[in-house]
Amino acid sequence: MATAAPPLPCADDDVAQAIVAKWNADPRLSQGTQPLVPGGIQNGRLSSYQPGAAEQQPATPGSPTFGTPASATAQATQAPIARRVPYASVDVTKAREGNHQTGGDYIDFRLATIEIRGRKPDVAAAVAYARNAKVFNRQPLPTLAPFLTCLQQEGDDLRQDQAMKAGEDVWVGTIVLEVWTQRPE
Repeated sequence: MATAAPPLPCADDDVAQAIVAKWNADPRLSQGTQPLVPGGIQNGRLSSYQPGAAEQQPATPGSPTFGTPASATAQATQAPIARRVPYASVDVTKAREGNHQTGGDYIDFRLATIEIRGRKPDVAAAVAYARNAKVFNRQPLPTLAPFLTCLQQEGDDLRQDQAMKAGEDVWVGTIVLEVWTQRPE
């Protein structure tokens, strides 16, 4: 008796996990000795502190991290660091209604928004690499559902966030992808 294949995860989770896996496998984005985004990428909303991601480091003015309290910067004690910068997140939503076929699978369309946060030159370098090296555009993603294509949308931007962390401006670079997968009805 043959066992049935396990059900596919929801499309949002499947695409987000595939993007995180692709990101983490890229040697320039998150691997090696000088990664462009040393803070890594996570699926979903970012928080100001992630348990397990904190390191102990002397609090010094101009340190390469956000989130260190101002009072800790003034002291000579060690302070927990919330996140190495720049860092990224991915959020996946439904792009449009899928193409349905009678009695078969359908094509699912998802929009994946990757936001990279950090200092302006770091964010600009990471966005430029992800766009120009074609890390995602028309490249396969390791989705559990059959993968069809990944199209990078035009109009990706670099903007200054209204927030400031540790007295420094926060910049956000955005990359928007449309991911097509084949899903069972």
